[in-house]
Amino acid sequence: MQSTDSTLALHRSQPALDAFSVSFTLREDEQHIVSEWFPPPPARVLDLGVGNGRTTVAFKRMGYEVVGIEYCRELLAHGQALHPDVDMREGDARCLDLPDASFDAAIFSWNGIDYMKPVDERMKVLAEIRRCVRPGGIVFLSSHNVGGVLYRLLRPWFLTLQGLRFIWDQLAHWRSRGGWYFVWRDDSLGRPVFHSAPPVVQVRLLREAGLEPLAVRSVLRFREPASWWRDVHVNYVCRRPED
Repeated sequence: MQSTDSTLALHRSQPALDAFSVSFTLREDEQHIVSEWFPPPPARVLDLGVGNGRTTVAFKRMGYEVVGIEYCRELLAHGQALHPDVDMREGDARCLDLPDASFDAAIFSWNGIDYMKPVDERMKVLAEIRRCVRPGGIVFLSSHNVGGVLYRLLRPWFLTLQGLRFIWDQLAHWRSRGGWYFVWRDDSLGRPVFHSAPPVVQVRLLREAGLEPLAVRSVLRFREPASWWRDVHVNYVCRRPED
């Protein structure tokens, strides 16, 4: 996954390795989207920001021909040692060493794209995903929703410690935020910096990247459209249009 040196250091830590080793299965919301939108196995799937291979292993077990890409060498090595039969490679999602139109579907799971800043870096990732997926192929992304983040953090109004930290982060990262993209931290991984926006902004960015949005779903209520103010985590399903 793409990150600053400080965030990479967090992912090299033993707590991060332990957190990424809890299971090697798709979450229920991911399973639902894959079953609804992905082509059946043995279609080729590009799996980005895989950590130590949770989703990559799951796709392999489902019968897909999957290639996993991970930026953090330590996480990747941990996954390769546990699952030597799964194709997981070191790489940068902004510049993939993969042929054009060589995958039937792509996934960047569990908010991995939110490490990318500024927005231009995010666009590089989306451009590479579009390049590597065939025309008509499916793209599945997960991202934080700043509306849901604010709803969670700022209750009671501006009095929580996390809420005050959130406000401070916006001021400290003002120049790198970029428009509606706000800073959000994950306590479970040592508070790395994520950049996230409301769904309407994410959808606009996907269209600018040449992808056709098909669904914007809640992670918790995975059969329902995402709420701009209630859902912290949102799944986006897109298609590369036919050329």
